[in-house]
Amino acid sequence: MPHLLLAFTAWLVANPSPAANLYLSLGSGGDSYYSRGLDFDSPMGDLPLIFRAGVFQGVSGGDVSMQSLSAGLDWQINDVVSVGATASRIDDDVFRMDGLEASASLSLNPLWGSKLTTALNLDYGEMDYAPDTTRNLPASLLARLPRQSHYAIGLTQNLSESVYVYASYTDYDYTNDPAALAQAVATAFLSRRRLPPNPAYTVAAFPKDTLSTAVGWQADPRFALSASYSESKTAIGQDLRSAALGMTYYADTFHVGITLTNSRSSSIKTPGGLTLSPDSDDNYLDLSVGWYL
Repeated sequence: MPHLLLAFTAWLVANPSPAANLYLSLGSGGDSYYSRGLDFDSPMGDLPLIFRAGVFQGVSGGDVSMQSLSAGLDWQINDVVSVGATASRIDDDVFRMDGLEASASLSLNPLWGSKLTTALNLDYGEMDYAPDTTRNLPASLLARLPRQSHYAIGLTQNLSESVYVYASYTDYDYTNDPAALAQAVATAFLSRRRLPPNPAYTVAAFPKDTLSTAVGWQADPRFALSASYSESKTAIGQDLRSAALGMTYYADTFHVGITLTNSRSSSIKTPGGLTLSPDSDDNYLDLSVGWYL
């Protein structure tokens, strides 16, 4: 399936519609971390559909700590309702996750005649875990890897024609309690004298819920600013926090963006109080360029 998605994406890039977009991102951080990503979206001819695809890879200390591939379709049914579907594969050197997600967006402001956008966003997705490497994990745990399902609700509100705010909440459920597995993952890394991958770029953290907020300001047609914050609680009580500031410059045929992200995680301890992973506080810088094909 990944090869078919890549082939289809390559064909669309080579034969783009007039409204196609291509995005390239490069990132860097501490501990010799760097990342690279490529995203693409394009209308599908006369169909009321937009195809999108993306690839991402994060490398830390010379090892690939995270890579992902996704592809999806968006359908603007009318001025009020749009829906989407996404297939993805995420590999973080511990687990491989294959997932499907469905989403819907409802424009609510027409109900009360406002010109300022109010949009309700709903998402549901499921992901299957599979071991990417044994990492000396107990066979009893690998034999019963969980399936994750998540539900998300978000609200976007334009405060003016140039300022918007956004908030969302995501709840995660697992077919098996992943707490013991998450502890085993941390222990396996330390037995090899390696810290687990940063939680910002791993699926081994097993989140329980996530709260996200964002605000954006289109200062003028050429320049935009944004700020965002997210907070997650994991299955083993670890706190993950991420805050980002970004700015984007829009030219006639391309745009350039820069984002600074601070990612923090609390320590992981055994029930007896032994520290498996210390607190972390890392900064990342991402540069992105988008072309309007």
